[in-house]
Amino acid sequence: MPRGTRRWLAGWLLLVLAACGSGTPDSTGLLLEVDADAASRRRIRRLEVEVQGRASGSAEWSVPSAFRIDVDDPLDWPRRAAIQPKGDPVGRGVRVVVRAYDPDAAAPLVVARAATTFLAGRWLLLSVRLEEACHGVACDAEQSCVEGACRDAWRPARELPDVFGASGGGSMATAAPDGGVDAAD
Repeated sequence: MPRGTRRWLAGWLLLVLAACGSGTPDSTGLLLEVDADAASRRRIRRLEVEVQGRASGSAEWSVPSAFRIDVDDPLDWPRRAAIQPKGDPVGRGVRVVVRAYDPDAAAPLVVARAATTFLAGRWLLLSVRLEEACHGVACDAEQSCVEGACRDAWRPARELPDVFGASGGGSMATAAPDGGVDAAD
């Protein structure tokens, strides 16, 4: 079985199992979807993703958890990863930083950020786009580059699409993740 097919099947199974536990902490999460414009897709070969959590009412973000996604095929986009909260998801914040690298550079080609909160009992789609207009643009920690300009990275959870539809079940609205990580405490 081809590597991409195995990854897709494993990710699909992960999301199906997560959806079956409605009402439990396992039924709460984010599907991070990282996509890129055509020019960026041709150059990016590695994504480094950092995830930080924050308890409800806390001003402090946790020590980041990090993982890497190799992009062997420039046509293998978008890339996805599942993120679940540690502990009680109610009001728990999550911040994601995606750094994209081309094979010839030590510094990131582009950095994108997104932040939101988990909604208990729901899997939400958190999309991050890597754009050529943002190559080399440096934004503050609470901002992300969009169309060449730094903008607020905050995304209200109630405005994010539900991965499994509004009912929390039924058919899957998006494809499966490439990996996953807990949002650290």
